[in-house]
Amino acid sequence: MGGYLRTEGFNRSVDHVVRSRSDIGLVGLFNSNYGNCLTYYALYSVLRSKGKSVTLIGSRGPLSFKAFSRMPYPLSDLYYDPEDEGNVACNDLCDVFVLGSDQWLRPNILVRRDYYPLMHWVEDSKPKIGYAVSFGVDRFTSDRGVRIRTGTYLSRFDSVSCREDSGTRIMRDVFGMDCAHVLDPVFLPEPGFYEQLCKGFDARVPGSPYVFSYILDPTAKRMKFVSDAKERLGLAESVNVYDALIKRAKVPEELIGLATWSATVEEWLSFISKSDFFITDSFHGACFAIIMKKQFAVIYESWQWRGQTRLDSLLKMFGLEDRMIDIGDSQKVEKVLGTRIDYKKVDKLVSKERKRSLGWLDKALEQAGSGPHMYNGFGYLEGRIDELMARCADLQSEIDALKASHAYPVLPVGRKIDLEDAKDLGSYLNALRADPGDIVIMMSVTDDASRGWSMARFPEDICPEIPEELPYRSGFAYISDPGSGRCVSDAEGHTKVSYSLGGIALVCESQGFVDIHNHGFSEFTANGSTLRAEGRGLNIAVYSKSERAFVDLVSVDLFAKSTEIVRKKD
Repeated sequence: MGGYLRTEGFNRSVDHVVRSRSDIGLVGLFNSNYGNCLTYYALYSVLRSKGKSVTLIGSRGPLSFKAFSRMPYPLSDLYYDPEDEGNVACNDLCDVFVLGSDQWLRPNILVRRDYYPLMHWVEDSKPKIGYAVSFGVDRFTSDRGVRIRTGTYLSRFDSVSCREDSGTRIMRDVFGMDCAHVLDPVFLPEPGFYEQLCKGFDARVPGSPYVFSYILDPTAKRMKFVSDAKERLGLAESVNVYDALIKRAKVPEELIGLATWSATVEEWLSFISKSDFFITDSFHGACFAIIMKKQFAVIYESWQWRGQTRLDSLLKMFGLEDRMIDIGDSQKVEKVLGTRIDYKKVDKLVSKERKRSLGWLDKALEQAGSGPHMYNGFGYLEGRIDELMARCADLQSEIDALKASHAYPVLPVGRKIDLEDAKDLGSYLNALRADPGDIVIMMSVTDDASRGWSMARFPEDICPEIPEELPYRSGFAYISDPGSGRCVSDAEGHTKVSYSLGGIALVCESQGFVDIHNHGFSEFTANGSTLRAEGRGLNIAVYSKSERAFVDLVSVDLFAKSTEIVRKKD
């Protein structure tokens, strides 16, 4: 409080305490991912160091920071009011709103969260800043309605910067807005900030030289690479940590014993800080390798690599593109493991970019408080949209009630078509070709695919006019009637397509990737009977015309190298 009193004066300090007011409302997507925890803690700390009072505002539910060994924030700086739907009351508590970094602006996250990250719930009169926001991808792939609504909300921001150079291109080319390219918030604190944070949390750090790996997507090949690198570098031990959000049940059994589990944020930092070589497939892993001046490698497999856009932008900024390794490229592996990074050159670039990024933030904060904000009528239009949406929901309920009373009977799931012997996607689709006139095929994608997928897997005779991007676009929905040669589909986000079959309404609903907690869902409905699949993958439901019932529901993991099918149980 003393620092705030010195920088802001007596009157504002009293207002802050008595009325629980804050200079800044920091809006974020908070979870237990190590990078996520630290990107918000870094931005919060930097804003506090500038003498600003800060309130953290999440999108849903009370904020929790169990990934830390100790609570990093004063409880008074966390906002949660169960009676304040949409956090509208924050308008009376915060003077300026800042949207933090991480992948808030992925199209499917925006749609799933009802555009919450774009702060449509913040009044026109309140300044809005986006610092180092991220689209998470190198192109904004969504339908026209999503683009228009996103652009409208973005136009209300006073200042926006992106953490990837691809993000600045999206802002310019898709939304017609100038946007600065800045560092992720983890780079903004003073040197030594993280060493102080993790001080005293090194009990599990080996006493002998070791290689440390932080792997978001553990595979047998990646973990073998870590083991081989330890031998190649002549190090005594290896310590492997998977992301805090990964559950043991999701990790291949043979890889579970290789990991150090339940590492806290502070322990994770200690493992990096004291390591002799660092291997990762993570954007924030690479960030902290650079911050802590580690010899490191970013690994990937050509068929499976998320985060390429983010990593390309980061490493290019510091001239470290050659630290990325396709673990199948033996020559590149030897070169990277045998070449040391000259951090004198890198540190100069980091210092320069840090100064520029802090300068952008200072200017954005200064301009945000420089004058009154005029009302543009947006709040009124939002209110009218909410009213119309509520009316649409009422009408949909009436429609659902009418469907439920439809004369056609709902039959139990049958097995007229023998699909039991099909073990992978190719053989499964071939089995469906045996009786194309009797079936309707419904497909839904609930997460982005890896690079290893090929459109050749979808035969034209039973999947006519299938969009080329189907397996690559999270939230895609598709219905095919091979007997008639007709099909319907819709684009990324939260989509729903319907198809009329002799008076029976077939509906395929697809919710794409939201965050690491929620990979989306697929829902298939026919005449009131519904099948649902959750988790990432390409989900396929098969409906039999003769039985007037679903006869199968299977899923294929889009991140797996194989196309093995998993049959969903009712």
